[in-house]
Amino acid sequence: MSMNRNKWSLTGAAATVAVLATTTAVLARPSGAPSLNKTAFRDQQTLGVNNWGLEITNYGSFGYDIAGSNAGGEFPRGSGYHVLFAGGFQFGTLVDGTPQVSQVEFESDFQPGAIINVSTIEADSLPPLPVGDLLADDPAGPDQRVLMATRTGELPTDWPDTVDVIGDAATYATFNDLDATLSSDAGQAPLGIEVSQHSFAFAKQGAQGDIVYLRFFLSNKSDQNYTDSYAEVWFDPDNGSAGNDLTGSDVETSLGYVYNADEESRNTAMGADFFQGPIVSDTTSTVVRRGGVTFNKTEDYEFIEGDEEIEDQRVLGMSAFSFYINGTDPDTDEERYNLMRGLTREGVTRTNGPFDYAGDPVTGEGVNDAAPNDKRMALITGPFTLGPGETQEVVVAIIAAEVTSSEDPLVALTALRETDREAQIAYDFDYIQQAPPPPPVTIAYAYDGEALLTWDSSPENAEDTFGEKLSLGELREVQDTTLVITELDSLGNVISYEEVIGTTTIGYDKFDFQGYRVYRSETGDTGSWELLAEYDVVDGVTEVAARVFNNTLQEDEVSQLHIGTDSGLAYFFNDIGLQNGRPYYYSVTSYDYQPMTTLERTLESLQTGNMFRVVPKELPAGYDYAGASADVDSLVEHTGTSDGSVTVSVVDPSKVTGDDYMVTFRDFEKVTLEGDTVTVPGWDLINESTGDTVLAMQENQAGDAAYQVADGLLVKVIGPQPGWKENVKGNPMIDEVIAVAPDDVPYT
Repeated sequence: MSMNRNKWSLTGAAATVAVLATTTAVLARPSGAPSLNKTAFRDQQTLGVNNWGLEITNYGSFGYDIAGSNAGGEFPRGSGYHVLFAGGFQFGTLVDGTPQVSQVEFESDFQPGAIINVSTIEADSLPPLPVGDLLADDPAGPDQRVLMATRTGELPTDWPDTVDVIGDAATYATFNDLDATLSSDAGQAPLGIEVSQHSFAFAKQGAQGDIVYLRFFLSNKSDQNYTDSYAEVWFDPDNGSAGNDLTGSDVETSLGYVYNADEESRNTAMGADFFQGPIVSDTTSTVVRRGGVTFNKTEDYEFIEGDEEIEDQRVLGMSAFSFYINGTDPDTDEERYNLMRGLTREGVTRTNGPFDYAGDPVTGEGVNDAAPNDKRMALITGPFTLGPGETQEVVVAIIAAEVTSSEDPLVALTALRETDREAQIAYDFDYIQQAPPPPPVTIAYAYDGEALLTWDSSPENAEDTFGEKLSLGELREVQDTTLVITELDSLGNVISYEEVIGTTTIGYDKFDFQGYRVYRSETGDTGSWELLAEYDVVDGVTEVAARVFNNTLQEDEVSQLHIGTDSGLAYFFNDIGLQNGRPYYYSVTSYDYQPMTTLERTLESLQTGNMFRVVPKELPAGYDYAGASADVDSLVEHTGTSDGSVTVSVVDPSKVTGDDYMVTFRDFEKVTLEGDTVTVPGWDLINESTGDTVLAMQENQAGDAAYQVADGLLVKVIGPQPGWKENVKGNPMIDEVIAVAPDDVPYT
């Protein structure tokens, strides 16, 4: 469960914009691509590390495929099914009493790039400038791309030092409204607004795999004082079929959502949650800053070390939720601003207040949407003042849920609310959360009626530092009478203890890898995976009790979770009896086990995060892998009397080289997971024909399945413990093996 909020070394690359296939109805499709300046560098990246495939741009649009004016919010990723057609960020305010909005829907009032000749309120330099004197960076410059970062890459050189890279993948882009020709309301002057968008997601199974987080840093670069301002995130949520959507809002949780009126091919729901709006003055309120998040202090608030409390301030949540039907879109900034205020587009007070459909469709209480159509929806926060040089942060989570056990759309809505609950917990805890080990580096091969998967052991060394954030200490055993943590709240605070007598394990195991799982799917979609094999550490742990949220009862309950079978680890899997020419999808995941009972007991990496498409096929003429073998019995040379033995099996005939290999035994030093340096007996596999060391510092000598595959061979070294016997010269014993193949098989 690797902690997922590190400043990873990540990689950035210019995006390739691609036209994506979509199943979304054309009812919601706009007439053309966004009307950006033709010279602007429009860039797009897909944030697709979990179950979302969400398009992110460098001008304020998200969830929209700009290349083909297609839906850009695919869920589940890889399915071709979309729950979001388009989304965008908007800012509205009053200028000399007149409403003015910088908006993004299918078109954008923003252009790529920053405003470059500005000073901040905090800086002792020039005062903020009039809007007409502000200069924008070249919108056509290559530096305006969407920065894309992944957990395993290198950090882009121009990633801001002030922005942590959170999650397993993240994007960053900056845009401004200085190009007056882009205004959706003709004749409106720019506001001098710059927005930086930071988006990120976690590659996890469960609720976090269904969430994308968006942070918007909204800056006023002008000398104007913008009072009565609002920020909005706008959505065209085509949840499958565009005309089958119902919308609603949960005021208490700041959640806006869409779900299906009638059954569709997939039972999904989609929504967004306003976690953090602007911070405003309020003498009756105190806010808490916890790392990178800010929230209002409540009566049940529990202090965590590092928290900063600031009096006389309040964080705004969702202040209005608006919907309208395709074809009734607001035409002017005045109409847009009225909707932001929670009024009708004409400026009239709504019958049911500023929150449309704020009832509960599941229970039937309150006012609920009963007329499915192609809906738009907007989550708004305000009012607030954005003074000269000031910056406010707005944080939103885009969430989705799919239910395969029921076709009832209300069950999908219930699941969406639980996903929102998990998203809120992650936000409250500064996005620090338990995470699974990364998937292994995997290679997939296609043969005649077969598929072969091989993988490495890298996840077994993954370090999980989540416990350090909780100050739980490393896993240890305690004896006699002690106080043991029995329950934590959603923020990780201890809320109850139990006194026990005896030996008990407490703390947090930061080396919690448990095993691998092999899956197959006909489509590669989320929810379509069949478990083929499971290989876990032999440690006596097969089932554990854990708290699991029951969607039906809306409460936690204790359930038994499967952990493994004590099968032992393995590093290859051969799937036979397949149909040639038919595509199969495979995935190898890693999972963990955490002994501490109050946290998530086991987490697993995503199948779609390590997915391979394999199409079995007949071998080309002249190839016959059936005769490939490894001659170890007749070609093993022993120097002295060795108790060690070697067995060799051909796992991947296409990789057999025909070279000579030698197994050498030696002791070597290694650093344990606990940081200690120890000397252990081991062996190397050397290709004598090339001189290359194919496998180095291998420890396993038990004869089980936990051996690495190299050059198509599974070499098992079995020997006595402890240490290897020496020959008459004082050197370790040496075995030699030769991997051979039939004469008529070309070596590859």
